[in-house]
Order: sequence, then C-alpha cells, then structure tokens
Amino acid sequence: MKTIFNSNYNSLQVKVTKKFSGKSLIDANYTWSKALTNAQTDYSSAPQNTYFFEPEYSRSSYDRNNILTIDGVWDLPWKRDQRGVVGHVVGGWELSGIYAVNSGLPLTATMSAGSNVYYNGLTSIYNPTLTNGGTANDAAGLGIVGNSAASLRPSQVLNPNNGYGLQSLHRRLEWFNPTAFIAPSPSSYQVGNERRGVIQGPGFNRLDVGVFRNFRIFRESVFQLRGEGFNILNHTNWASVNTTATSSTAGAAFGQVTAARDPRILQVGGKLSF
Repeated sequence: MKTIFNSNYNSLQVKVTKKFSGKSLIDANYTWSKALTNAQTDYSSAPQNTYFFEPEYSRSSYDRNNILTIDGVWDLPWKRDQRGVVGHVVGGWELSGIYAVNSGLPLTATMSAGSNVYYNGLTSIYNPTLTNGGTANDAAGLGIVGNSAASLRPSQVLNPNNGYGLQSLHRRLEWFNPTAFIAPSPSSYQVGNERRGVIQGPGFNRLDVGVFRNFRIFRESVFQLRGEGFNILNHTNWASVNTTATSSTAGAAFGQVTAARDPRILQVGGKLSF
C-alpha cells in the first residue's frame, strides 16, 4: 500500500472581545489561513493525470485565505428597568449587527473535448492572433474524454486573475481573464498544465443589522419585538462562476458569473420569554 494523497491546513486565528455595561459588547474574529491538498474530493473527482500528481497539489476547494467577522450588541442604557410611563416608552431598546467579509474560494478551469476554448469575444493577450484557445482534446491520450471522474484541464499561459491593463475583471460578464487558457495542441501529446484552484473566486461581504424592543410584561416575562435586516446594504455577492472553458452559452459563458447570493432581506418577528 502506498499513500499518495495528502492535505495540510495552517492558520492564524485572532479573537478580540470588549464588554461594556449591560449586555453591550463588540467581538471581532479574524482567520488568515491556507489549505492545500492533492485530493479535492473523496469520490466525485479524480486526478487529470494519474501518472503525474504535482499539478493536483494546490488550494483546497474550501480554502478561504481571509475571514473577518465583527459582531456587536448595544444595549441602550436609557431606562433599562422600564419603570413608569417614560421608562416603558424609551427603555428596552437593543441594536445588534454582524459584518462578515470573506475572500473567495479557488476555482479551476475545465474543458470538454471537441469544442473550442471560448474567449467571450476577446482577443488573446498572450497571442493577439487568437480569438479562441483552440480545440479541447485529450492530446496526452489519458482516456478521460468519455465517462470519467477526471476532467480535462487547459494549459495556463497567463495569470487569469490579472487583466493586464486591457480588461476590467471581477464583474459579472468577466470575472477572470479567459484568454489565460489554451487547449494543448493535438500534436503536442501533452496534458494541460493548469494546476487546480488557480482562479480566485468571488468573495463575500455582508452586513446584518437588528433592532430589538423588549417589553417587560410581568416579573420575568419579556416580549421582544424584532426587526432584522440581512445584507442591509444590498451588496452584490456573486455566488458562482462558469469555469467550463468550452462553454459559450449566452449569459453563462466561460468566465461569466452565473448566480448571486441573496439581496437585502427584511423581516419582523416576536419572541416571548417567560
């Protein structure tokens, strides 16, 4: 028996909490990490080239390099005991919020044999005579064109996360530079040299806010009226990107964003504690 798959994870994790009077507090958590592996999944995928594992060793599919979360609760100090008419009117208010910022997950370009690597109407920056990246094929004869857990990958000739002054990347119609990839020539007998996870996927940026009003009913019984807003700034968070290099479908071509996370959501609720 020979061990051929491995992974490792290293991180710096920092947590800072400051408590104030009442229930007020602010809490910040930050993680700076790196996860590497040559086995992205247990069963659903396989190495492109079982004879050469080095290109498989790259960022793990769950690798987010930076994760920052700041949350807080402000228990407004006015009339907390809610005594008298004024206390019942202005007391019992709470504000809360969670701000989360995460860097993106790594993505990998793949291709289907028989179709051209699509440049989405762009001219190659690597070779200005090219308007597509050539025809995808199993030039190395790996036998993974048909029904296989492995998938063909193109060759990488540029950094796909760099527009090289000619493009505005990280937008819906062009998240990364599709001209960074080409299909190996059928006469080259070579496998695509792209490593896994070379494309930086969309990050995540969201602010959630809550406004609460606590009504003291009797002794320890409290009714809380809750107003909550998720993604209150309505920031667009892209959810997925088309990484199939041979895809030319309108609205979902190679390099284009195909879905977004939830927009702003507002809700009102109540909670009775006794």
